Amino acid sequence: MDRFDEEDQNEGGFLIAERRDKILAYIAGKGKVKVEDLSKEFGVSEVTIRRDLASLDREGLIERTHGGAVPNHKSRFELSFEQKYQKNIDVKIRIAEQALSLIEDGDAIMLDTGTTTFQLAKRLGVKKNLTVVTNAINMIPELGGIPDVSLVLLGGTYKQTTEATIGPMAINNLKEIHVDKLFLGCNSFTIEGGLMTADLIDAETRKAMINASEQVIVLADSSKFGKISFVSLASIEQIDLIITDKGLDAKMFQAIREKGIDIVLV
Repeated sequence: MDRFDEEDQNEGGFLIAERRDKILAYIAGKGKVKVEDLSKEFGVSEVTIRRDLASLDREGLIERTHGGAVPNHKSRFELSFEQKYQKNIDVKIRIAEQALSLIEDGDAIMLDTGTTTFQLAKRLGVKKNLTVVTNAINMIPELGGIPDVSLVLLGGTYKQTTEATIGPMAINNLKEIHVDKLFLGCNSFTIEGGLMTADLIDAETRKAMINASEQVIVLADSSKFGKISFVSLASIEQIDLIITDKGLDAKMFQAIREKGIDIVLV
């Protein structure tokens, strides 16, 4: 630790590592921030914020801009479920309501972990005789008390940031399962890379979900498109339908359509 770090170790009431983690999460949530805004948010000087940003930039976690910073979308950093929950929530609700219209009474469906699929889970009480497979632990309170839902939970290693089970046990469970529809989220999407996420084991688990599903439906708000994450979990050819919002770039919309993928804007 250099002398500058020693000076601002406890500035703003945080240890330096804790403050930088919070700054990283804040940048990931906002998308683009200014030094002066970070200074006010964390109660530290702009000089301290510039040191923090320089450190995070050296680690490849952010990209510096003139007077601020943006996320480095190639990094493996991932927001927690709670940090993601309120971001674009109105859009996520519209996407979830559109997805709900695709579910028929008697369907066997699978819900990937994520804040948009969580909104879908909250609305499944209107359906009859559903079987719902999920690895999302936080969906148990939403689905466990619905009489017409048979809830199947995947085993595996608990991942705290996504509040879900992943890994070999979950993958082995999925080898014994077949569902009509998979509702899948992602961290990012490009035409070349397909669906992407920040975690290798998470990606392998989602690949097994795709293999266990008749139809793959992606639920993702437009902020996810045109960005890159650490690892691919599905090529565009494996997707049957994308539901997103009208903020999607027109060129991206056209490129998806040209690949023969159905896409619905809400």
